[in-house]
Amino acid sequence: MKIVSIALLLFFTMTSATVYSQSDKDWKFMKEEDGIRVYTRHRDDMPLKSVQVVTEVEARLSSLVALMKDSKNHHNWVYANKEARVIEEYSQFHWMFYGYSDAPWPVLDRDMVVEAHLGQDEKTKAVRSESECRPEFLPKTTGVVRIKDCHSLWLLQPLDDGRVRITFEISVDLAGAIPAWLMNLVIAKGPYRTVKNMTQEVQKPKYRDAEIDYIKD
Repeated sequence: MKIVSIALLLFFTMTSATVYSQSDKDWKFMKEEDGIRVYTRHRDDMPLKSVQVVTEVEARLSSLVALMKDSKNHHNWVYANKEARVIEEYSQFHWMFYGYSDAPWPVLDRDMVVEAHLGQDEKTKAVRSESECRPEFLPKTTGVVRIKDCHSLWLLQPLDDGRVRITFEISVDLAGAIPAWLMNLVIAKGPYRTVKNMTQEVQKPKYRDAEIDYIKD
C-alpha cells in the first residue's frame, strides 16, 4: 500500500533519539533481497512497527548527501512521493521539510512537516541525518491527513573498500482509519523500495560527481 511509504519522506535528520533507544538486538530480521536486509520491531508508543533497512553501495558520502538534499528529485526514488520541498533552511545542517504522498482510494492522502538535522563524525566520517515531525509548523491542507508523530534516521558509514553502508530507520504513526494490523503486513515495502531506488539513483553523473564542501569523503 502506497500510504505506508509516506513515512519515507521523512528521511534526513533528526532531533529525538527516542526511536533508537532500544538495543540492536530488538530488531527482528524480515527479509533479504538484492543485497538489502530489512528488519522490524515493535514500539510501545507507536501502533506500527519500526522498520530498519540496511545495505551497501559503491558511492561517496558527498554523492549520497547530494541526492538526499535534492528535494526536487525525490519523486524519482522516494517511494510514492508526490511532492517534497524545503520550506525553511536555517543552515546546511538544519532545515524544515515538507513531504506529500497520495494514497490509493479510498484512503486520504497524507502529508508531513519535519525538522531535519545533518551531521558528520569527524573521526569516523559517518554521516547521520535525523528528522522529527513538526505538524504545527504549517497550516493543515484540506482533505489531507497531517502526520503528527514520526521519526527517522539515515546513517551513512564509509567502508574501507570505497563502499558506504546505508542504514535507514523509520517509525511513524500514519493516523486516520487504517487498521494497524493491516499496515504492519506491508510496512516494510516503502522503506525497502526507497533504499533500493537510492542505490540506483546515486549512480547518475549528477550525484556521482557531486562535491559538497561540508562533507568529508
